[in-house]
Amino acid sequence: MGFEWDELNHMVGDDLLDPKKHRDVPPLCLKCGYNLTGAISTRCPECGYTINRKRLRQEVIDLKFRAKTLKGIKEWSQAGFAVALLAAILSLVRILLPSTSAGLLLNTIFRFACIVCGLIGVSLGASVLRVLRLPSWLREQESLEPNYLLVIGAICFGGGSIACAIFR
Repeated sequence: MGFEWDELNHMVGDDLLDPKKHRDVPPLCLKCGYNLTGAISTRCPECGYTINRKRLRQEVIDLKFRAKTLKGIKEWSQAGFAVALLAAILSLVRILLPSTSAGLLLNTIFRFACIVCGLIGVSLGASVLRVLRLPSWLREQESLEPNYLLVIGAICFGGGSIACAIFR
């Protein structure tokens, strides 16, 4: 009695694991990722990890749920980059403001806006990196690979804007 997608589908009770969509994705060991298709033992043949059907079922449900929550990951990276870029532009404008009393008030407002936009940009950029916690087969299957240049840009622009607003 081995692990098969039909059995996991039955355990899950819905179409989270559609065998037509996941035909090339076998059930995997939770520890080492070994293909458990046809495994009859309660231990992984590769690493010796004890296979618990209940935990395997829960892990599959959790993975699919995490994949569903990360569906908008590409938009998150774009939004994070845009907000962080706005924070960087606000930082530059703030530096160029005159030292008059009106300029000091604007400087404070721009400083606050830089910090808020920078934090939003960094958190959106960093949250995109959660996709790396998913197995590579699931990221490929669900098309969850974001543009990492935008992610790095969001974190760098956002962090730089925060630093500039605090220390300058």
